[in-house]
Amino acid sequence: MLSQLSFWLSAQILWLVMAVVYNIVGIYRVYRGGRALVGERDQPLHSLMSLPVFALPILVGFLSLEVLYCYTAPIILLLLGRLGFWRHIEAARSPAGMKAYSSSAAWWWAVIINGYGSLVLAIGLLIAWSTYLSSPV
Repeated sequence: MLSQLSFWLSAQILWLVMAVVYNIVGIYRVYRGGRALVGERDQPLHSLMSLPVFALPILVGFLSLEVLYCYTAPIILLLLGRLGFWRHIEAARSPAGMKAYSSSAAWWWAVIINGYGSLVLAIGLLIAWSTYLSSPV
């Protein structure tokens, strides 16, 4: 399964790297006296601290623990879809929601990064489940 899934696991690692960079930029901006890319001053640090939880299923996939990946990745996908992607989409519905972002570019990057992450996690999960369900017992 790893050979079929490895591309998508690597794509998930790329999402993690982009998320880490986005949050580090936010932390740096706060450190320099500016505002975070999104949310309050402590938001980038909290987001950065949550990323290891999102990395666990990816690590499990690279360790070829297929069954564990198939059951942990959906939880992470739901969390990422709701907290990482949909939350940013909902913010665009009102001027007050968009005020949480330092700029429209910061909003776009949040949407792109988390949309990409949701997509590659969903594809990896579909591949893992189809491989798992079609493998002999």
